[in-house]
Amino acid sequence: MSLMVEPRTGWTFRLLSRINSQGGHGHQRNRCLFSGPHGFSTPVKDCGVVLLLASGWGLMAQLPYLRRLIIGYNNYTTMTHRVHLVWQLDHIDDGASAKEFLDRALLEDTLDNVYIVAISIYYQKGHIDSSLRAPGNHRRVSFYEDRRPNWEEIIESELARKHNKVWTEKLLADGRSVPFEEHDCWTLVTVSTVTETRDQLRKQTWRFLNQRVRLRELAYQPPS
Repeated sequence: MSLMVEPRTGWTFRLLSRINSQGGHGHQRNRCLFSGPHGFSTPVKDCGVVLLLASGWGLMAQLPYLRRLIIGYNNYTTMTHRVHLVWQLDHIDDGASAKEFLDRALLEDTLDNVYIVAISIYYQKGHIDSSLRAPGNHRRVSFYEDRRPNWEEIIESELARKHNKVWTEKLLADGRSVPFEEHDCWTLVTVSTVTETRDQLRKQTWRFLNQRVRLRELAYQPPS
């Protein structure tokens, strides 16, 4: 079992110290008790487009929704036909520990060779090497070096895609497209970001209310 843990000042700090004392790659058996997840859960299955916006450790709050949407699409239990995960990092190396989780999601997103997931990673420093590249040639992961996301442009781009005639006709060929037409009016934006970004998104999504854009701040928000 793989886990990602954000080290703070208590048990997680002691856990990191133990790993470092073993050179970062030692193996030792320890008994642990995990509970949760805790906090509220945001309904996602009835939205045509879902934008998952994260910065730093905020990715961990978004991963359960990413996987839930993929499984729901594969099982015909969700109306979502587009999921875009946008992740902002200070250094690209900070994302290495999440590669396994993102790769797993991309591998699950293969129903009938139709992909619904796109991932955009913005980072200020570092260098992309082959170990960070996603598996396959699907081109679903985009890296943006020395750039910060333009949240307004990202939202506008997804709204434009939703109303694109070619994309709509493709959806109508899908067996689940009849109920999808009724629910496609909603675009959901879930947020687990630093305070400054959340403030920006509140102002920007307000402009799109007439286009039925809904903003939800998740229970976990990373420290600024």
